[in-house]
Amino acid sequence: MAKDLAELNTLIVGATFAGIGLACELQRSEPAGHFLFIDREITVGHEFAYAFKHGFDWNDTVIEHESAAEVRSAFISRNILSEEGRVHLPGMTPVLYRLLRDRGLPIRFMTDVVDIRQNNEQSGYIVTLFDGSGLRELAVKEIIDTTSDCRTCTPWQPLHGKRINALLHAKRNKDGSVVSDAMNCYGGKMQFVSDHYSFERGRFDSEAFLSIPLAPGDGWLEGRRSIHQFWANRPDELQGWTLAVVADQFDFEPSKGPHERESDWIWLPSAAYDNPLAAMNEAIAWLKGRVVV
Repeated sequence: MAKDLAELNTLIVGATFAGIGLACELQRSEPAGHFLFIDREITVGHEFAYAFKHGFDWNDTVIEHESAAEVRSAFISRNILSEEGRVHLPGMTPVLYRLLRDRGLPIRFMTDVVDIRQNNEQSGYIVTLFDGSGLRELAVKEIIDTTSDCRTCTPWQPLHGKRINALLHAKRNKDGSVVSDAMNCYGGKMQFVSDHYSFERGRFDSEAFLSIPLAPGDGWLEGRRSIHQFWANRPDELQGWTLAVVADQFDFEPSKGPHERESDWIWLPSAAYDNPLAAMNEAIAWLKGRVVV
C-alpha cells in the first residue's frame, strides 16, 4: 500500500437509497474528489429492491429535496409507482443506475471495508479497502455507514427484527388474465399481516411479496428453509400464486438512526425508513441538519 494516502472528507458505505441521497447532496457542497461512496456488491438500492421490501406510506412521504423528488418523478413516469402507493420493486434499480451515471457520482462497486483505525496524525480514520486491485488505504475525516447491518461496525447492530422475503407471481388463465384465486385472496386487500407471515401486493396484479419473520441469528440456511417450509404448507389464500424467487438480501429492521459509533463515524441505516423515497429524503435532511442520536 502506498505511503501517501488519498485523503477524503467523507466515505459513504452502502449504495443504498440513503447512501445515494447523501452522495447527491455532498456533490452539491463538497469539492470534486473530496468524498466517495462504496458498496461490496454491484447492486444499488439493495436494502429494498433485492430484499423485496415493499415499504409503506409511499404517497404520504413528504419529499422536500430535489434528488428524492427526481427519483419519485422517474418512478411515476416509468409506471413503477402507482397512485395508490404500490411499487414494482425490480423497476427501481435502472432508475438509480441512470442517476449515478447522469450525476457522475464517485462510486466504487465490489469494494469492501476490511479495517478502520484512528488516524494518529490528524482527526479522522485510516480506512483499508479491498477491491479487485487488492488493498488500499484512505485517510477520511468521517464515515457514514448506510447499510442495514452496519458493515463497518459489526457486531454493533441493534436490530428490531429480521425477515426473509420472496416475490410471488400470480397464476394465469388461458386468456392471460390473473386467476380469481390470486385476485381475490384476502378479500382483495392490498396487504395481510399475521404473526407468522405477511402478504403484500405489488404494482401489478400479477405480483406480490411474501415476508417471513426470522430470528436475528438465523442465516441463509435457516431463512430459506423457513420460507420453503411455509410455502409447502401455505394457506388456501395463496394457492393462486407461485413462488417466483426468494430474495438474496435479508430484510433487516434496524433501529432508526443516525447512531454515533465513534466521533465522526455514523450509522444511518437506509432500511430503517418507511420506504426508499423516505430514506433518500430523510438522509439528505439529516446531512443538512446534522443531528446525531
